[in-house]
Amino acid sequence: MSKQERYSEILLLEKMLQEGSIEHNRHDLYDGFQIILPLPGQTKEISIIEHAGSYGSVMNLLEIWAEGEIKGFLSAEQTLRIIKNIRERERENPRINQHKKERKGEKCNAGNQIEMVLQTLIRTGSRVFVISSASSTG
Repeated sequence: MSKQERYSEILLLEKMLQEGSIEHNRHDLYDGFQIILPLPGQTKEISIIEHAGSYGSVMNLLEIWAEGEIKGFLSAEQTLRIIKNIRERERENPRINQHKKERKGEKCNAGNQIEMVLQTLIRTGSRVFVISSASSTG
């Protein structure tokens, strides 16, 4: 089975994004694909993946990471609905939304990205070594 046949749901989502004129980038990730959608603000984005280690891939379903949360086992339609909801909230007032997140004590975007990468590595059986050189100057 070809990569395009195995992971056809993410390709369907890409077609839906194109039809809706929603900015995105698709690229290869492991044995599958990843779609990145930029959001307002330099470091904000939505990531959708479908590969051997993603939640739902055995059922040709998608995994999305957005707003510090991972959801899996989603159809292209469900994923598009989530994307549209997030984009609408961000459009309403990105500064207020960012302030609300900071007040809730959420990790910074870089911390969320590191966490997502580590979870993916662990799910795929990769060995993870963490080396920290952080120091405290309290």
